[in-house]
Amino acid sequence: ATVREVRGVRKMDLIGANDLCVEISLENGGKASDLGPPQKTAVKNGAGSSATWDETLSIMYSNESETKPLVLVVRVLDKDTVSSDICGTCAIPLLGLLQSTFASRSEKSARLEQNSFSLDKGGEVTLDVDFILNSNIFVEQREEENKQILELKRMWNKLDRDHDGQLTRNELLEGFKNVPGCAQFLGVNEHAFSAAQIGSPTSVLALEKLFDEMNANDDEIVDFDEFRTFVENKPARDRARQVEEHLERQAKQAQLDADRRKRLQDEQEALARRELELEEKREAERQ
Repeated sequence: ATVREVRGVRKMDLIGANDLCVEISLENGGKASDLGPPQKTAVKNGAGSSATWDETLSIMYSNESETKPLVLVVRVLDKDTVSSDICGTCAIPLLGLLQSTFASRSEKSARLEQNSFSLDKGGEVTLDVDFILNSNIFVEQREEENKQILELKRMWNKLDRDHDGQLTRNELLEGFKNVPGCAQFLGVNEHAFSAAQIGSPTSVLALEKLFDEMNANDDEIVDFDEFRTFVENKPARDRARQVEEHLERQAKQAQLDADRRKRLQDEQEALARRELELEEKREAERQ
């Protein structure tokens, strides 16, 4: 589905404008289908009652014999820090579109004719709903998943030195020292966890924090499932690190600007004092 725009949703917060995003999911007979998490657009901060995206979201679906009332549920959300308010919802029937495409086979894609849908709390959402038939997509997905699992197991076997199925703090430490590409694979700061830095007070604290983050159940060991979850969350950590680095650069630049303004002010004040001293000296000479 390509989300085009939202228009005329009501204000959800007493203070400030709506921060809008659109969420889509598949539901079957009123129950969420087993197709993974809902997909969401980017958040349009301060959008208010309307926003435009032109953003494509994809959900894979494979049941050719579906007979239940499959619907695409679209929710317009006011995204807040803690939770989100639902500005409006609509349900788009898909069963006929899917059945006709599966039956045809000659047509590799189909699109709903309607693309503007009313929301239950007022306003409307515009999106293009396409169904693209690709019998290989699930095979390709499984192959990619198998490839990722193989890479995970290769790194795991390098780190789990005694091959007991458990990763300890010391094994993780030795991994950063001796396994090439370990820091990059885990998605952590390569300089902080380089062989040259490992053992320094800063790296010891960073390693403790890293191990605690990997050890989800606090049992002082990391099993393969915890290791896998940590690695698969790398994109989210990368985004968080990019935001952190951006904020650090902003803070440094703000400090540089403040220091520059302070130097300029000091120079101007020193010049003013010097001019005053010269004026007082000239006045004294005239007397």
